[in-house]
Amino acid sequence: MIKINLFWLISWYARHCNGVWEKTHGIEIETLGNPGWRIKISLEGTELEDKKFQKVSVDRTENDWLFCKVENSLFDSACSTFNVSEGLKIFKNWAEDNSESEIFETKNELNDDWYWIINWYHSQCDGYWEGSFGIQIESREDQGWNITICARETELEDKKFQEFSIQRIETDWVHCKIEDGYFKANCGTFNVAEVFQIFRNWAES
Repeated sequence: MIKINLFWLISWYARHCNGVWEKTHGIEIETLGNPGWRIKISLEGTELEDKKFQKVSVDRTENDWLFCKVENSLFDSACSTFNVSEGLKIFKNWAEDNSESEIFETKNELNDDWYWIINWYHSQCDGYWEGSFGIQIESREDQGWNITICARETELEDKKFQEFSIQRIETDWVHCKIEDGYFKANCGTFNVAEVFQIFRNWAES
């Protein structure tokens, strides 16, 4: 499922954080203007750096496409809006030497906050909005994450948001705010799901 693939990737990232690697390497997942998603995963200094990867190119329809490659120690995938799960699954299968190619898309994902955010993004795409705005998820040097979701020119643009901040322990923390029309969150390594839930709860309230 999308959630499984994304949070497997977060765990993969966490396993490679050693106080040095994450300072110059990491992960970036961001939306594209066509619309779609781009996934970039740094492989330098990992067990995957010299591993062979067969390019993947799938073009089923105008709204169902995917491309993955490894070049210069970077896993790079671009895909249409609802194929981000497939891109994550391809990386997971390759990293685990798993040839299984089934992509799980079940009704249970309708209750998944990440899947909800993908659908929210899709609902904003009108041929113009996605060219200037979107979503970005990127790893931080401190083993955490920056998450930015544009609320400009959406139904959330003028919606009040109470700045939220909590730090339970050094690696378990969340800070969320609205700034210049953007929902901006910083969080610890495994707090990404919590940020997605905060955004969804705010958007649906």
